[in-house]
Amino acid sequence: MIFVSLAIFFMNGADTDGDLLVWFIQLAVYFFLSRIAASRQVEQQSRSYEPTRGVQGAAVGAPIITSIMMWVFIILRGIVRDAMGMTIFIEPFSFCGWIILDVVLALGIGGWAGLAIIKQHEGDPYDSSNF
Repeated sequence: MIFVSLAIFFMNGADTDGDLLVWFIQLAVYFFLSRIAASRQVEQQSRSYEPTRGVQGAAVGAPIITSIMMWVFIILRGIVRDAMGMTIFIEPFSFCGWIILDVVLALGIGGWAGLAIIKQHEGDPYDSSNF
């Protein structure tokens, strides 16, 4: 995601006009990363007694780490742009609000994708064909 953000940043002439596009791409990446992490967790535990244990945690962890890395990148990018003499305006309350919104969305998307993988790999305990 950092490389995608840098590419769009430089395509816009070192301007942050493309940050909203990067954020929407980032939401899609959250979903795919959490599905990949949950699927790998299920594959690693497929022969255990509880093959879906920890799957939702893995699905939530991947987008949270991505979100944290992106916000560190955004802050560092702002520091570098400020050091280069570009005018940077950051309103702290809305900036913190965007961070909280992004983390909450990462948690929600990760949890949703993790539940989808769990449902995919668990059988219905009330299904009579299992007996």
